[in-house]
Amino acid sequence: MLVVRLMARRNLRRDKTFARLIFCICLQLLSVSAVAKGVENVLFIISRGTPDYTKVVDLVEADLRNGIKEYAFNTVLKDAQTEIDSAIEKANVIVTLGTGATDTVMSREITQPVVASLITESAFVAVAEKYQSSKAGALASRVAVVLLDQPFERSLKLASILLPELKNVGLMLGPFSNANVSIFGKQVKNAGMIPQILSITAKDNPIHKIDPVMKNADVFIPVPDSRLINVTTAKWILQLSYRYRVPVIGFSKNYVDAGALAAVYSSPEDVARQTAEVILDFLVNDHQNNKIHRPKYCTLKFNKNVAWHLDIQIKDEQFYHQRLCRL
Repeated sequence: MLVVRLMARRNLRRDKTFARLIFCICLQLLSVSAVAKGVENVLFIISRGTPDYTKVVDLVEADLRNGIKEYAFNTVLKDAQTEIDSAIEKANVIVTLGTGATDTVMSREITQPVVASLITESAFVAVAEKYQSSKAGALASRVAVVLLDQPFERSLKLASILLPELKNVGLMLGPFSNANVSIFGKQVKNAGMIPQILSITAKDNPIHKIDPVMKNADVFIPVPDSRLINVTTAKWILQLSYRYRVPVIGFSKNYVDAGALAAVYSSPEDVARQTAEVILDFLVNDHQNNKIHRPKYCTLKFNKNVAWHLDIQIKDEQFYHQRLCRL
């Protein structure tokens, strides 16, 4: 009788162990199934296949892979129209890089959230007004924007650090940025300086407008506007800067290479980092981040030959980065 009881207990323990094993296997299978079903499809639509665009794609993918979710990535050029339509159907979130890609997506009826990146504010507003009547209308349709345009305050602060005796700030605005002329003027005044502001349009002769302001300025800061304004004025700004020995704070690394003293700009790494954060807010945190995201991060570049010519001392880049780009 005792032997029978012992055998029964042993069989019961074996059955319980087997049941636990089956339970654990089922949990693992359910977990794997849940992960498979939870794969997020991220579609990149890029304006061009140039290194800067592909670099942003690669960096965003790397940032997202470090998270807790699984992702499937697809990249399509804006001109591949038939590919775009089928790729959009499978996407959980659409990321556009550049103005052309943003235009391509906003011309369609999209239900997924869209993150428009590598785009200036003036370009985004033009596309939004074209398809959604207004910037507000585009944002309401679940579009988030990661802007290229660095805040003007960063350029102004960099100028004040580089030039401690700075008093007169020459400021050039274009048709788009001129809408905020009073804001720019107030920011300069609040920093204890005097604004010398000029507004230029595509019909103006740039040198006639820039010359008198440059001549009386201690520093000259062109605010990025439309591509037409940016390109047509850069040559004259840099020529007059050299003539009057007035430092220019530009908005791109190319501006510095061409002769500006320094620039605060958004690098591919900066754009990718913030773009990934906005995507995660949509897909992981379920935040409806459909708003204008101004750059959180920035990159600095200096032209040491220009600094030598102007007798301006440039400290280690990290010195300026800590004061401007750390949030």
